[in-house]
Amino acid sequence: MIAAVDRRPLHPRPLRPISPRHALILAAILGGAVLQHTLVTLPLEPAPAAPLSAAPRQTASYAPAGTGAASGQGTTAGGAQTAHPALPARAALPARAALPARAALPARRSTAPVTAVTGARLQAPAVPVVAPQPAAPQSVSSQPATPRSQPATPADAALSASVWRAFNAYALPYQADSALIVEMGRQFGIDPAVPAALFMHEDGNINNRAEFPDHYNWLLYHTRNPGNIKCMYEPCYDGFQVYPTYRAGILDWFRLYDHYYYDLGIHDLARFVVTYCPPNVDGNGPPTVYQSDVMVKAARIRAGW
Repeated sequence: MIAAVDRRPLHPRPLRPISPRHALILAAILGGAVLQHTLVTLPLEPAPAAPLSAAPRQTASYAPAGTGAASGQGTTAGGAQTAHPALPARAALPARAALPARAALPARRSTAPVTAVTGARLQAPAVPVVAPQPAAPQSVSSQPATPRSQPATPADAALSASVWRAFNAYALPYQADSALIVEMGRQFGIDPAVPAALFMHEDGNINNRAEFPDHYNWLLYHTRNPGNIKCMYEPCYDGFQVYPTYRAGILDWFRLYDHYYYDLGIHDLARFVVTYCPPNVDGNGPPTVYQSDVMVKAARIRAGW
């Protein structure tokens, strides 16, 4: 029985894509085969290089020891003796030139002490002494920094002592700055007794037990502000400016007076008091009371307190 033949057309199987792993293995196999072929076909030793010239190298033949070679003769290829040319005589070296005689060293300086000579030589030339010329008197208006400053007087020391006694009577803690108040008063053209009396009025008599039972002005203690200047910038305490020292507070008071009062035309005490301590503001009394108290204290300071 003959089996039936399948006559259906044959379809090729589709090729599957090669995975990266199979591709890596195939590359390793091919690389190994190429390396093996290279090692087999490559000779182990290189072939000797051909000589640069095919002509045989000619060498000179010499006679054996004991023949005419010792007497200056050689032999040719046929065995005949030939005479070598005589070598020229070696030229004689020129005679060495004689070195010049060494120059004699100068005589050694004397080691005697030279303090006197040295002092005379190193001493600076005498400069004629010119007497200092007295400075030309400078008018008050020509001084740019303090145009209305006043010269110090012999009475300033007595005035400073009077200010100190007044501050001591009120137990004010800035007694040591009494001379500074006098100096600043002269510099800014103010009667020093007036700011001293104003400070006493502002800070009060600390010895007064009715006003200060604990013998301390706590506002002055915290602010170090003799004139009770209002707060302008930090730090402040209870609405008043705080200074690092009493000296700094005194200097700032004079600066503010010069900038905010004198430069604005406030030159008399009456107008100053009305502006500095406005009446009926923050418990302030009438300006006449403030002004009269400052004037009385200033008069006592001028009189020596």
